[in-house]
Amino acid sequence: DHWAGDAGGAVLVSGMAQIAIIGDIHEHWDEKDNAFFNRSNYDLLLFVGDLTSIFSVRRTPAIARRIGRLRKPALMIAGNHDVHNRVQLLAEVLNNARLAALTGWRHAAFHRWLRDWIAPVQMGGYSSHFFRAGDVAFDVVLARPCSMGGARSAERRGGRVGGRYSGASNGDLNFVPMLRDVYGVHDVAASAERLRLCVDRARSGRIIFLAHNGPTGLGGAPDDLWGRDFGRNIGGDWGDADLRQAIDYARAQGKQVEVVVAGHMHLHTKQGQERPWLRRHDGVPYVNAARVPRVRKAGRHHVRLALNGVGVEVEERFV
Repeated sequence: DHWAGDAGGAVLVSGMAQIAIIGDIHEHWDEKDNAFFNRSNYDLLLFVGDLTSIFSVRRTPAIARRIGRLRKPALMIAGNHDVHNRVQLLAEVLNNARLAALTGWRHAAFHRWLRDWIAPVQMGGYSSHFFRAGDVAFDVVLARPCSMGGARSAERRGGRVGGRYSGASNGDLNFVPMLRDVYGVHDVAASAERLRLCVDRARSGRIIFLAHNGPTGLGGAPDDLWGRDFGRNIGGDWGDADLRQAIDYARAQGKQVEVVVAGHMHLHTKQGQERPWLRRHDGVPYVNAARVPRVRKAGRHHVRLALNGVGVEVEERFV
């Protein structure tokens, strides 16, 4: 009842776009969630990825198929846990090229299978999706899938060889073989260019960015929105530089960036602090929806966006 047009977008029923953001799931999704969202007044659902955890990646097909029973228009970007096996994820964390090659050779196929398992939810990356709700038109731009974020560090990436980092990653990118085989992206520069093309393809003047990890430029304290809260030397901006470039490019082109939506860096830090889930920077709201676990005594967590003719309202909800 909610879809009209082609697979690249939709005409929404209501006159104002009501959008739900679902943060890192990590297995916390069941038929109660489907029932709530299917009967809700939400026009569109946005998933930031991480369906399972490092110890439960074998459950990814089951969780994806469960989400696929939604009857609402929905978009998802894959997270760094949405991979073929947990050793593959460990290889990326350690930046061990040999182990990554041995364990991640099926990642491109797995990524395509995940698209099928979660359908009719649209899983994508480097893509623009146009929507219209009454007089309100906007595009959702999906950023780089499977991002783990972060600037390079010898502690995290396994040291230097000849002044350059060696291993499974390329620059600040992880899961490079999958990005290359599925999306034709092999480094940060190519990723940024693909995202700029997505901005150029946007049919409206209003953009929502959907990513797994957030952008650079929002601080490097451990409790900043995407600040580094792990490792021996905590601190540092753990955002994605290619996403930052895309946001800045969109604004330079006269586009209105309504909101940037991501997760990945859990709101409860390893130091026992609490990140803010919302920050406004240069007039743009940035939302980190990774309240993990999302099911708690207060209810089941999501973030509500209401996009009207003049702007966007943002609120955290437990139901």
